[in-house]
Amino acid sequence: MILRIALIFLTNICAVYLSAQVINIESLRIRTDTTGWFGEVILGGQLKNSETKVISANFNSVVEYKGKKSLILLAGNYNFLAGDGKKLTDDFIIHLRYNYKFNHLIRFELFTQFQQNEILMIQERWLNGTGLRFKLADIENFRAYLGFLGMFEVEKEAAEPNPGLIRSDWRNSDYFSFTIGMSEHLELISTTYYQPLFSDFNDFRILTNNELNVKAGKRLSLILRYNLLYDSKPVSEVVNTESSLSMAMKFVFK
Repeated sequence: MILRIALIFLTNICAVYLSAQVINIESLRIRTDTTGWFGEVILGGQLKNSETKVISANFNSVVEYKGKKSLILLAGNYNFLAGDGKKLTDDFIIHLRYNYKFNHLIRFELFTQFQQNEILMIQERWLNGTGLRFKLADIENFRAYLGFLGMFEVEKEAAEPNPGLIRSDWRNSDYFSFTIGMSEHLELISTTYYQPLFSDFNDFRILTNNELNVKAGKRLSLILRYNLLYDSKPVSEVVNTESSLSMAMKFVFK
């Protein structure tokens, strides 16, 4: 098991050199009543040849340590899509989060995140934040959480006419997340973030990730994922809305 965890961890670190925008931390949290190390790998891809050659790939992995009150989570996400010789998607995220459980309703959260998105002209974006997470519901087939966080963002642009321009801002980063167990083998996980600037609430981002998880065995699942990002003031003149629909497979290691 330790070897498997180490391999997943190394895969995350190596992927940082490849080059993400939305990552659903809720879907990556490993639900278990026991303590210790756990891991997951999610892979997806397609090569299609017709009038246009299309190549797509997506990769998610997570390493998690769960103690009696503390939780540490390291997650990586990479997405690539190219068609007709052009890159349509090329993004990467690595995310490290720490949770401390005060009681059964309130948790303290601390996180750092690095991301790149070539299509949205984000050369580098570092996020560092903290706040509180509240459990709203936890019944047999439904869980819901609300998070109130603040974060400091440093962003390096890749767009003309000022490539390399660095911006730094304080942002709010609130989120609402819920999980619905539709059946023993079917689960819906949805997380939506609202991230306005503290100094200008007209400058905001809305990120949502929705995943339908179909269990095909004890350690294997099929995932249908829909991502949506709206940025009211994107980098340079790139589009302010980005969405994607993808399928993947998830392997769980315990």
